[in-house]
Amino acid sequence: MSGVPVQPVTVTVDSSGTILCSPDPVIVKGPNVLLAFKLKTDGYAFAERNAITVDNPGSDFPYPSWTVKPQLATLLDLDGKVGSYSYNVSVVRCETGECIDGDPTIQNET
Repeated sequence: MSGVPVQPVTVTVDSSGTILCSPDPVIVKGPNVLLAFKLKTDGYAFAERNAITVDNPGSDFPYPSWTVKPQLATLLDLDGKVGSYSYNVSVVRCETGECIDGDPTIQNET
C-alpha cells in the first residue's frame, strides 16, 4: 500500500489484564489511513482473525483487520465521514490461550 498514510497505535496489556491503546482516541485526519496496531507487551499476541473490529463500521471501514504477525495488526480507515467509532482489540495470552478484549475509540475528522 505504497503512499498510504500510516497511523501507529501502541497496544499494551497492564498487570490487571486491561488492554490500553495509545493514543485513545485515535485521531484520523484524511482519507485512506492504515491504522497500525503494535502490541508491546510480552506474552501476548493479537488474535489471528478479527484482532481489531469496529462496532458500527459503516462505509469507513470496508475490510476486516489483518493480523500481519503476532504483534502487528492493521485496519484501513477510509475516513469518509466525520464521527466517533468504538472498536474492539482482541489479544490472546500466549501461555493460557485466554482472549482479552478492550474497547477504545477512533475519531474521524475529515
